[in-house]
Amino acid sequence: MKKLLSLLLLLLVAVTILTFVSCGSPKETTSDTSVTTTVNDSGNPHSTSSTAVTTTPDTPTVTTAPNAAHAEPVKLMTFNLRYDTNSHPCMSTEIRGGHLMQVIDKYQPDSIGFNEATNNWMNYLRVEMKKRGYECVGVGRDAGDTGTHLSGQGNEHTPIFYRADKYELLEDETFWLSTIPSKKGSKAWNTANKRICTYAVLKNKETGDIYAHFGTHLDHVSDKARNNGVMVIESYIRSVLEKYGNIGIALSGDFNDSRTSMTYRIVNSFMDDSRALATTKLIDGSSWSGYQSPTDWEKGHASNNDKPAVDTSTSPIDYIFLQKGTAEVSLYTIVDDVFTFEYDGKTWTNHPISDHYGVFCEATFTKPTKIMTYEESRIVSSAAQILPSATLPTALENLPSITDRFTITSGIKEKTGKTVQNLLLNDDSVASINVYGNKHGYWEITLISKSKTDIHGIAITTGSEPCPQILRVFSSINGADWSRLGNIYTDEITASTTYYIIPEKTLKTSCIKILFS
Repeated sequence: MKKLLSLLLLLLVAVTILTFVSCGSPKETTSDTSVTTTVNDSGNPHSTSSTAVTTTPDTPTVTTAPNAAHAEPVKLMTFNLRYDTNSHPCMSTEIRGGHLMQVIDKYQPDSIGFNEATNNWMNYLRVEMKKRGYECVGVGRDAGDTGTHLSGQGNEHTPIFYRADKYELLEDETFWLSTIPSKKGSKAWNTANKRICTYAVLKNKETGDIYAHFGTHLDHVSDKARNNGVMVIESYIRSVLEKYGNIGIALSGDFNDSRTSMTYRIVNSFMDDSRALATTKLIDGSSWSGYQSPTDWEKGHASNNDKPAVDTSTSPIDYIFLQKGTAEVSLYTIVDDVFTFEYDGKTWTNHPISDHYGVFCEATFTKPTKIMTYEESRIVSSAAQILPSATLPTALENLPSITDRFTITSGIKEKTGKTVQNLLLNDDSVASINVYGNKHGYWEITLISKSKTDIHGIAITTGSEPCPQILRVFSSINGADWSRLGNIYTDEITASTTYYIIPEKTLKTSCIKILFS
């Protein structure tokens, strides 16, 4: 109950400060990678300390945007290789790698993101992919190191390989999915392993079209790490867009979550699933093959020499996402190629390359844009429900009223399906929230002004107890087209602290949406 009241206090104070306090513009801007600086908040009676987060990277604009009129399809692929395990002799790169190269020769992707590319895999891929005209970018997750001097089953990479004959590499980087993304080897949010994302910005040498391919592998244990990790990736995507202008964006990898998950909903709020856009789906279904070793695989298919079928009843966990509203997809497929081979005097029948199938699509960036848009219906989970609780405490009654300027609404639904209105002011609707069975999993509040209002900055002051770990703020002029103002992602949003989100310039808007997860 104390946490509930603390969070309600947090949100109400956030609304109050938004209306009555003008924070001004910072003297300097910082990159959108969770960099924080101290801001003087002596005029704020509610705070004991303060943290500033600015959201516009201080990078020059590169005027090399593609021309949509002659945009051509880009072949994109993602493939979780399964690390170079010694669980069975046939699981080595020497055998599985040759089959992987057959897949590369068949699909000839313009760029491909690999997962679980251990040092042994990287040493193999650098040689074999180069024979096919590919170069790669990316470093290992352990200490940001890579190269042929490293070997073994560790130091996993999420490399991007691209056709060097067709594309010029403009920029690349690997960052860590943590509260300090630039810190090599960093972890956060109870992740089981260090997790990274690698991207390459590629320019077509003939057409001048540019797109960026981001590749990642989210944690398999911590849903908190998955949810927060994709928000870190989102910040880097925004930085690339602001630097290069109207370019295509692809995000691929093993997300370790289904299409019904919160992780998927967060990504799908600002990116489109290539599967959903595809006019043609050759093979659709799960991207999990379950291939642990040839011996185990043959036990499951001992009486069936036919090609094992993809499970069409379940969701993939590997995806290729494209920036929302910017692309067309002519083809999507699960890469279910299997191979029959001879080893140790025995014929091994219909074996996949990995415990994952690959995913492939052909996409055309017909409407590239530097402005990331967000689909409101996917920003907040439709599965969120409220349970009746206590009324607002009397301590909140004397705070300045903002109802003369803003209407407070919520996208959260009651169990009856009715949308809760005036979540913080209506005593009957103060409640705890269940999201997929987890109490206090997601909070949302939307402020709708009667007219366009100048917002110089947004200050959110927390209550006396720890709060949700992620905060996102969006703005909209019409209540339909949303833009993100900023993220705060930390190990834990600290109690009794004021956080600032300061736009690069004064923002004139009619709607503000504040989300906690």
